[in-house]
Amino acid sequence: MLPTTIIIGPAAIPVTYLPLEELYGSSTEHPKAIEVSTEVDVPTQAQTLLHEVLHHVSWMYGLEWGERKVRLLEVILVDLVQENPGLFRELLTRAKRPAAETIQGSHI
Repeated sequence: MLPTTIIIGPAAIPVTYLPLEELYGSSTEHPKAIEVSTEVDVPTQAQTLLHEVLHHVSWMYGLEWGERKVRLLEVILVDLVQENPGLFRELLTRAKRPAAETIQGSHI
């Protein structure tokens, strides 16, 4: 089951699943929200959700990623997860650290 809320740093972003005929998904920065189409299969919904999350990361951290860069990162991250599931299982077992606060003050 896909989440109905995505946590990015201090933000809790609501995710709504509904029929969208011309889009796989969409996002708004103000208010923070994500919509994902139920007209596509669940794996496509998951990849779409990741895509929309990347838009929020860009907005929240002032990265100014355009659609092309978001799409490229989406494809790279999906491939990374699919090709290296052991890495992500290990990351899920580790204690969470305050990454958002650390990242916000750094020069990325």
